[in-house]
Amino acid sequence: MDRNQYIENIKKVISTSGYYLTSVIPCPQPGFVYTIGLINSLKFELVFCGTANYDLPELQEIVDKVQEMLSQGLTIDQNFNIENFGNFTLRQTDASWNEKILLGVFDIFDLTEITAYQIVPEEKNKLLDIPDMTQKWDPKDPIWRWMDDEWNYPIPEGSIVATNLAALKGESITEVTRWEEDEWDMYVGASQDVPEEEIRIVPFATMLGIDKSLEAAINLQVEKGLWRENGNDPWENWEEEC
Repeated sequence: MDRNQYIENIKKVISTSGYYLTSVIPCPQPGFVYTIGLINSLKFELVFCGTANYDLPELQEIVDKVQEMLSQGLTIDQNFNIENFGNFTLRQTDASWNEKILLGVFDIFDLTEITAYQIVPEEKNKLLDIPDMTQKWDPKDPIWRWMDDEWNYPIPEGSIVATNLAALKGESITEVTRWEEDEWDMYVGASQDVPEEEIRIVPFATMLGIDKSLEAAINLQVEKGLWRENGNDPWENWEEEC
C-alpha cells in the first residue's frame, strides 16, 4: 500500500468512526497510541504514551471510552473512571511532544500546530514508561531518547524483556536471565514467585532507561543469568546454567 492510499484509508475510517487510532509498536522506544480525527469534533487529539501495562484492544477501549465521555460533557479538568481500568486524568501536552509523537495528525490535516491531551492513569496503574508530556521534550530522557537516537548497543534493536510490575514501578531488579539472542527475563524477586498476571513485555531499551546497571545483561551468554540481593549490590553470576 502506497502512502496516498494509506492516507485515504485513514480518512475513510475518520469519516465513518470519527477518528482513527494510530498504534506505534515499542521498538526500541516504548509503545504509544494516538487519535487522528478528533480535532474535527473536539478540537484536539488524544494520546496515550507508554503502553507496557495495556494491550492494543485495551488501549482502544480506553480511548473509545474517553472520546465517548468527552462527547457527553466530560470536561478536561475532571478525573474520571473507566470500568476495569481505574481512574484517569487528561493533561495538555507540550507542543514539542506533539511534533515527535502525533505525526499522523500533522500529515493528514496539513497542520503546523495542534492541541492534544495525554490520557494518564492513576498512580497505582502508572508505570515508568509513561512520560510527563506537559513538560518540554527532553532528547536525553533515558527511556524516550530512542525517538531521536540511533540504537548503539551490540544486541538487536528489537530486543525484549519479560519483567514484572514491581520493576516497571522502580523497584530494584534482582534476577536476570538471557534466553535468546534478543530475549531476557528481568525480575524483582525470584522469577518463580512472580504471578503471571504481573508479567509485562517491554523493550530492552526501556529497562536500560530505568536502571543503567542492567547494561551488564548485554554481555550474558544465552541461558546464563545474574543475581544480586538488592539494587546497591554488584551483579553475581549464577553458579549453574539457568
